[in-house]
Order: sequence, then C-alpha cells, then structure tokens
Amino acid sequence: MNWFARLFAKSVAPESQLVMLTPPTAKGMAREANAYIREGFAENSVVFSSVSKVSGAIASVKPLLKRRLNGSADEIINKHPVLSLLERPNRLQTYRKFVESTFGFYGLTGNAFIQGVGPSPKRAPTELYNLNPTSMRVIPGKLGIPAAYEFQNANVERRFEVDAVNGNSAILHLKTFNPMDHWLGLSPISAAAMSVDQHNSANRWNTSLLQNSGRPAGALVLKPSSETGDAILSENQRESLRREIDSALAGPKNAGRILLLEGGMDWKQISLSPDDLDWIQGKHVSAREIALIFGVPPQLLGIPGDNTFSNYEEARLAFWQDTIVPLCEDWFNDLNNWLMPSFGDPSLYLCPDWDSVHALDSARQKKWDRVSNASFLTTNEKREAVGYGRYKPSEEPADMILINVGLSPLDDVGIELPGEVVVDDEQPTDEPPPPASEESEEDSSDELDTESTDELSEEPDETGKSVVAYFEGKAADLKSPRARERFRQMVVRKRLRMEKQYRAAINQVWRKEAAAVAAAASKSDASNFERLVGQAIDNFKPEMTRVMEANTRRLMKSFGADVLSAGKSIAFGQNIETKDAETRFDSFVNEFVEDHVGEKIVGIYQTSRKRVIRELRETFKEAASGESELTPNRLIETVKGIYSKFTAERSFTIVRTESGTASNTALRKAAAALSVPLEKGWIAEMTDRTRDSHRAMHETFVPMDEKYLVPSKFGEVEMDGPGDPSGPAEEVINCLCVQVFRGGNNAEI
Repeated sequence: MNWFARLFAKSVAPESQLVMLTPPTAKGMAREANAYIREGFAENSVVFSSVSKVSGAIASVKPLLKRRLNGSADEIINKHPVLSLLERPNRLQTYRKFVESTFGFYGLTGNAFIQGVGPSPKRAPTELYNLNPTSMRVIPGKLGIPAAYEFQNANVERRFEVDAVNGNSAILHLKTFNPMDHWLGLSPISAAAMSVDQHNSANRWNTSLLQNSGRPAGALVLKPSSETGDAILSENQRESLRREIDSALAGPKNAGRILLLEGGMDWKQISLSPDDLDWIQGKHVSAREIALIFGVPPQLLGIPGDNTFSNYEEARLAFWQDTIVPLCEDWFNDLNNWLMPSFGDPSLYLCPDWDSVHALDSARQKKWDRVSNASFLTTNEKREAVGYGRYKPSEEPADMILINVGLSPLDDVGIELPGEVVVDDEQPTDEPPPPASEESEEDSSDELDTESTDELSEEPDETGKSVVAYFEGKAADLKSPRARERFRQMVVRKRLRMEKQYRAAINQVWRKEAAAVAAAASKSDASNFERLVGQAIDNFKPEMTRVMEANTRRLMKSFGADVLSAGKSIAFGQNIETKDAETRFDSFVNEFVEDHVGEKIVGIYQTSRKRVIRELRETFKEAASGESELTPNRLIETVKGIYSKFTAERSFTIVRTESGTASNTALRKAAAALSVPLEKGWIAEMTDRTRDSHRAMHETFVPMDEKYLVPSKFGEVEMDGPGDPSGPAEEVINCLCVQVFRGGNNAEI
C-alpha cells in the first residue's frame, strides 16, 4: 500500500466488519424459466389454475391509504395522487390487471420487476409497468444491494441504476426466498418440476390412450399349421395386416370396435392395464403436490381424494389466511418502502383493505365476538385488538359508539341494596347555566348542589311506604329525604355525562350551518338574502332532526332500561315479566321521539331564522344608508358573529332541557309499563336557586295515572312530572328535578 492509500485508509473494528459479497457476473433468468412458463403454465392446468387463483385473489384486495395519528385511529385518506396512480397504473391496465400480471410473473419465475416511470428520478412516478423477468438481468453490487438492473430483449436494452447507499431505484424487485442465489428468487415450478412432469406425462398417456383406443396393447399370435409346424408371415402379409388394423381399429372414431381374428390368430396381452398402473391416482397425487406448492388447497381446484378440509368454505378460508394474507402484507410493505417515500409524507402508508374481503368475514366475526365478549378489556383495548385506534370522541352523531345500557363503569355503581345511595360529594364539572334565552322569559335553571343535603334528615319516613328509585338496573329503597336527594344527584350526574356528547353533536351541526349560511349571505344582496339564507338554514333541519332523535332515543333507552331491568327486583315483592313491558316501552319511545323532536325542531329553526335574518337585515340597512361598506367578507363575518353569540347558549339550554324531559319521561313510562301499583314522586333540589313551584312539589306523590298541579306564576298547571314537555316553558327549561316511585294504593313495596 502506498503512502496515499495508507493516509486515507480506514480501520474497521473486527466486530463491526460487514460480510462483503464478491460481485459475480450479471445474473439473468436461467433458461429453465422459459421451460417453466411453457411446460408449467401453458401446458399444465393445475399450475395455470394455481397461479391464476393466487394472483387474482391478491389483485382483488383493495388498497387503503392511511395517515398515522398519535393516540387515535389512523386516518383513512380517500383522495391522493398515489391512489390515482394505483387505480390506473398505466394506460393499458387497471390496478387489478396490473397486480395479476405482477404476481403471475412472481408465481412462475419467483421474480417480478416493476418499473416506475415519471418526469424525473427524484419525483413520484406517474405510471407503473411490469417487466418480463426473462428479459431482466440483475447486476450484483458489493454490499448485497444490486448495482443496477438491465432489461434486454430483441428490440430494447436499458439499464436502471441503483443507489448504493439506500437501494433506491426505478425498479421494484419482488422475489421469493432462494438459498442458492442472493440476487434472484426461486421459481415455485422448480420445486414442483417433477410433479409437473408426472402430471403432464399422465395427461399425454391418457390422450394417447384415447387416440389409440382401437389399437389394443398386445400381440397377434399366429398358430402354427399342422403341415409345417411353424407360423411365419411374409413381409407383405405383416405390412398388410398392420395397415388393416390401423385403418379399421385405431383412433377415437373406432373406439370400442371388435377385433376379428381369423386364420389361426390369437390375442396375447403384453401391457399393463390402466388399473395396474394406477395412473389416475398418480395424476391426482401430482396435482395435489403442485397445488400445495403454490399454497392453494386442492379442494379449490376440484382435485378429488383430499379430505383435509371438511368443506369448501374451510378450504377457502385457509387459502386466504395462509397464502393470500402474507403475500398481500409483503406486497404493500414493498410498496411502502419503494413507492411511498417519493410522495414526501412519511406519515402516509398503504395497507390492504381486509374489510372488503368477504372470504375473511367468518374469521373476522369470530375475532370480534371473542374481543367483544372479553369483559376484562376496556373499549379502547377492544378497538386496538381488532385493528382500530383508540376512540376519540367525535362531534358527529354518526360516529358515536353505542354501548349496552346494562353495562356501566365500575366507578359509577354506587348503590347499596338495601340502604341509601352513596355518592361522591364533589360537584360535577359542567358549564354554568346560561342567561335566559328567547325560549325562556327568566333564568330558571336548577343547579346541582351537594350542600343541599346538609339540612335533610337521615331518619326513615313514617308513611310506611318505601320510595323506590332506579339506577343502572337496580331498584334502591330510599328510606330518608337525605337518601333521596343523594339519589337525585346521582341521576343528574348521569344526565350531565350524556349531555356533553349531545351538545357536541348539536354544536357540530351549527358550525356547518354557520359556514353554509355565511356562504349564502356572501353571494346575496338586499333583495334576495332572506330567501337564500333561509334556504341554507332549512337545509340543515334534517341533520339536526337526526341528531336530536338519536340522542333523545339514547337518553330514554338508558334511563328506561334502569327501570325495566330492575322489574324483577324483590323490591316489588312479586315476580314481574318484563318482556311485554319492554315492548310497550319501546313503542312509546319511538312515538315520543317522532312527535316531540319534530315539534321541537320547528321552534328551534324558527328562532334561528328570526335571529339571523334580523341581524343581516340591519347590516344591509347600514350599508344602504352609507354608514358602512358591504362586502362578501363583511357578510361572512356578520354571520359568524351571529352564530358565535347564541350557539353555545342555545345548545346548553336545549340539551339541558331535552335531557331532563327524556330521562324523566322514560322513567315514568317504563315504570307504568311494569303494570304494578305505584305512585310517582317529585324530588326537587332544595336550594335558593330552585323555582318556587318546584320547591312546592318536592316530595309530592300522586298515583301514576294522575297529574301534578304545579303552582305556576300563571296559575296551577297540570304536569305528568318533572320535564313534562306539555308543561309551560318556565317549568321545564333547565330543570334538574328527578322522578322516583313508591308503592301505590296503600300497598307496601
């Protein structure tokens, strides 16, 4: 080594040295590859069917593009250049045909070469093409990475360089494992070559047998004559006899014709029969071996004699789970490593859409059932176990997760039976009550106040009747006023938790509505803004209706289930069949939701129209008088300001009121559906903030079919109980009272 080489030489520690691969000569597909394709694929039905099934199944799996997100389910991207590229990889092929070609080459030769064609090597390709592996050569590199790929055929020669550092290239090379060659994959037909030969030979034998069925496998023996003692035919006689047999007996048209012997001739069998050779069984064995090498259950190819799978569906499921799923995972991983970096977003990745594969439905359902029935897993753990991310609360009602109302968080179950309801004294976090809105003429909110229990008695009632309350499927015997107030707070806490999701859904609709109204206003003028803005507002009425119906039904089902699931409780002193009660209650819920929500929506949207149009009218008046300049941006900001002022206030009032109406109505109707003698009781919060009329109704019990006479400021009004929607607004809005029950008609519970 000269001084220059020694100066720049690098020392490498022995434990960190790489194994250097001495680059051999260029590696091209062996000549056997053409034989594999010709004799295996073109001439063998089992190979053809196996390769077609595998490539077709992989091509049928749709690609999904996702973005990795921290702490939640990965986002599905529906529109992106890479999806457009895969949808039509080139001008001649769709994604399905392209992938079928890719894995057709892969199954035949053990190799597939895909070329990415684009405006420049550093930019994402705009087209993808499959290159025939028999025309490709791999130029080996020094560190296990090819130096280049070369494409050669009769008309074209082209070289594709490979980055020696990161392996980037315009060529994606898919290959099977080959322990004898680092650069090229091993063809599955190589492993199946003997079975393919046997199967082809059996087919040729059978074909030959059919074509020559009239030529028996044996010999004509001429009996010796008595005069000479020998039997010899002349050359002319033998040739004449051969021609006669060929013309009269050989070929399919002469199959089954009788051989007539004369002149002392006798037939001698000299070949083995097909039964002796057992060639048909040997053919099936070869076919099964070929199919199994390609990972295709023989039953899918109609090969008889294989009893590994009890039915076709099990074979189909095994084919997908054992063969297609691993190949698909490798295919998309290769695309992520080779194709996705060129699009510049490391958070994006491609994956197979397994949900679209009907063949996997049974396996997927079994997994979901196991996970769903695992009571020791949380909802997020279950979602992650089936491939979804952790649940992120959404404001869209269609994205809400519905749970079995009979299941409750352990922390929320605080009822001891018999005895009082024990609740935490900490007040739940919630928005403060808003100022009075147009739906109400006064601030009439009932606030949750745990200090209200301090002055209540712990002594049991002297009426001889126990008060029954329902929560999370249990009937609680509330013997004292203090116990009943604590129970009221527990029910209100449950309502507050459910209100948050309800408010988020309503606010989401109003945000979209505000954007649509702003867009309509920006394109309008003084002559048509009322029509355009009114239409934009009304367009969201169906969506708001769906939101309110879904949440009203959710609240009623949850609180109604608390009563119905406790129907057989010993607190009633009798066995009660709740099936009919559940049917009656469900029927009432459907009718109530349809009628009540429909009526409520009318009032909500009348208010929206009135507020928005009133303020926009003032804006147009100011512009007409010259006080301000009217521009589209000004109108957009005006609409945003209108919605920002009343959206939060209205959503709070609407949801607080509707949750009280839904929960208390559900409690009353579910209790009535049980058909047992009960009285209903009104439990109010006894604080200075409570309405005087509701304070007056506190601890008042009436029969289930009677109404309360509530001392409203307008005189006595009849109400079924707290939250009765037929009552006046000042008695219903923001009410936090709760309905309880006790034995009626002097019957003790």
